[in-house]
Amino acid sequence: MLTYSQDFSNAAYGKTNCSVTSNATIAPDGTTTADKLLIATTNNSFHFVNQNKTMGSAAHTVSVFFKAGEITSASIFLSQNGNVGGSFNLSTGVATASGTGNTTNMVDVGNGWYHCSVTNDGSASVSGIRLGIGNGALGSFVGVIGQGIFAWGAQLEAGTFPTSYIPTTGST
Repeated sequence: MLTYSQDFSNAAYGKTNCSVTSNATIAPDGTTTADKLLIATTNNSFHFVNQNKTMGSAAHTVSVFFKAGEITSASIFLSQNGNVGGSFNLSTGVATASGTGNTTNMVDVGNGWYHCSVTNDGSASVSGIRLGIGNGALGSFVGVIGQGIFAWGAQLEAGTFPTSYIPTTGST
């Protein structure tokens, strides 16, 4: 249900204190299509890309492939009540969930890449998806301009577990 799953520079994604370098490294599928999400300001603030998508009371899962850059953690935020979703340590492979009905999953897929996901069981309405540098979608921090993480293959789908990755462009 997310568009432009491999192009975070596209206007379909809002950018908050974040910039994107397209095709910055080799993606999990072996193509040079993974983007780098970069901190764009030293403000004590949030640092993320986002798409506004409303999910009702059904279970749904957001997943994305992340790889450490200068920053070694990433986050997936679900716009609920409060800053909630999941944070992912790209050095240790540990995922942490927060918020009503949310669980996380993190799978090492090789070459430093992790398939990270947050599942909401439908107990809380979600109105947007944010993919953050560090915990930058879940909380504020002072950024260092130009530091970042790699991201590829964002997906939002109905259900409680991410399926195999299905690329999207302008339509879901």
